[in-house]
Amino acid sequence: MKRVAFFRAINVGGHNKIPMAALRAALGEAGLSGIRTLIQTGNVVFESSLTDAEAEHLIREVSVAEFGVDTPVIIRSRTQIADALDVHPWAPGDFEPKFHQIHFLAAAPDSVLADRLSERAHTEDSP
Repeated sequence: MKRVAFFRAINVGGHNKIPMAALRAALGEAGLSGIRTLIQTGNVVFESSLTDAEAEHLIREVSVAEFGVDTPVIIRSRTQIADALDVHPWAPGDFEPKFHQIHFLAAAPDSVLADRLSERAHTEDSP
C-alpha cells in the first residue's frame, strides 16, 4: 500500500539534517519500495505491507541509526490525505495556497485541547 511518512522538524534551520537521497537509499535497504521524497521536507512517499505503526517504527529507527536524528514520524494513506482535503472549510481559490497548511496529529488531542483549537478556529481570518 502506498503511504506518506511525515517527519517532524527535519532540515529546519540547519538542525536535524537528513539528506533526501541518503534517506531514500536507507529506507530502500530497510525494505520499503517506491520511495520518493519532496525536496528537503522529510515527506516520504513509500510502499510497504507493514502496518502504519510498524512503518513508523522502522522509519524512525532508520533515521536514528543512519542520521542520528530521533524525531516523530506520522504515516498517512492517500485516502486519509484525500479525506483531510475533502473536509477543508474553504473552496479552492478562496485562499492563497502558499499560506495554507494542513497538519496531521499522531493521536487525537484530549478534549480540552480540541475545544481550545475549535474556539481559535472561529477567530482566525477566513475568506
